[in-house]
Amino acid sequence: MSLLGNGTAAVLGLVSFGLLARSLDRSELGIWVFFMTVFTLFDMVRSGLLSNALIKRIGESDTEEEKHAYTGAAWRFGLWISAGISVPISIFFLIFKDHFSPELVFVGKWFWLNAIVSQPNTMAIWLLNAYNRFDRLFWTRSISQFIYFLGCLANYYTNTGLELILWSYVGGWLVAGIFTSVNTWNGIKNFSSGTRAHILSLFHFGKYSMGTLLGSNLLKSTDTFLLMFFMGPAPVARYNVPERLLGLLDIPIRSLVSTAYPKLIAVRKHKNEGAFVSEYELQTGLLFLIVLPVAVLTLLFSDWLVIILAGRDYLDASVLLKVFAIYTALIPLDRLSGIALEVYDLQKLNFYKVMLMAGVNVVGDLIAIKVFNSVLGVALVSIITYGSGIVFGYYFLRNTLPFRPMRILKSGFFELINVLKSFKK
Repeated sequence: MSLLGNGTAAVLGLVSFGLLARSLDRSELGIWVFFMTVFTLFDMVRSGLLSNALIKRIGESDTEEEKHAYTGAAWRFGLWISAGISVPISIFFLIFKDHFSPELVFVGKWFWLNAIVSQPNTMAIWLLNAYNRFDRLFWTRSISQFIYFLGCLANYYTNTGLELILWSYVGGWLVAGIFTSVNTWNGIKNFSSGTRAHILSLFHFGKYSMGTLLGSNLLKSTDTFLLMFFMGPAPVARYNVPERLLGLLDIPIRSLVSTAYPKLIAVRKHKNEGAFVSEYELQTGLLFLIVLPVAVLTLLFSDWLVIILAGRDYLDASVLLKVFAIYTALIPLDRLSGIALEVYDLQKLNFYKVMLMAGVNVVGDLIAIKVFNSVLGVALVSIITYGSGIVFGYYFLRNTLPFRPMRILKSGFFELINVLKSFKK
């Protein structure tokens, strides 16, 4: 169900992007990609502070009252973050509107509305992950993406422009938020529950997770920001085509990570270290073996994938997709090591790991752009970036957990066989 929910939303998002690539010129598409990058960066701050912290605190709570208290605390804290960050961003675009294109000023002006309207459905996603209700997650993820898709489809036939796209995106979050509120999936009935102590508890755990998620997002968004600043919106559009395609590869990663995180928390709390190591090896190996063949297929058929998504005008992005497929195969090894560090309350080390990766990425991007003037070079830096994170993560993880690298592949292989057999039942 997790895979279905993430997969449906990702496919709708991918088709929506394909429609935009065919209805907007490269500069307009680059502006929309830049806006989405800023919003995603904001969402990483909000989710970083609250998502993992809320899931962990609910998983550790012994009573329903305690779970409701953390839910209410997360609701109020999330709204403070949404207003406190998004309003200044919108004001910034209005004050310095003479330095930006009218289209970018428009989407920036309404940034605050999108940030606040997205809060109810975002809360539902966090809570449903915490309670392992992946059947309901299908609806929370799909509704907003479907309405956004309808807006992109309408723009494809009418060429209305960025205004229609923005309002369809805001409308998707609004409708999904109303749906989850009516069904009480987002815990809004517990809004007034919880105390300042609960908020502080979420904050003290989440401050490192926020840095980790923010750093993880910077690994991707830094590329967009630097390309936009030094080379303009057209290279941003070209670079984003393979990034969107790689969103399909991210489906099994996000799906398995979202199920593995609460499971690893429960294993650590109720079982011994040996059971945790076995579960960690199994989850890591399974995720790696699922992603690897998809990455290989992406590498082999990159030209056709680019043409199908964005048309022949973006065929020059095919070589970037080949590079992205290589580094995406490494992501499971990096992602699960970070999850294990957080479960063992070593989120500070995970934060340092991600900051190292972000630093490597920024320095590498600057060299690729300023010295070689190469968009391909920016993509190649990603392989070095994730390689550094894997080395750092596994070095410090071995000091805490005696996991066995070869057992990761073996455990993952047997679990993959079990998963495949389950589909036949």
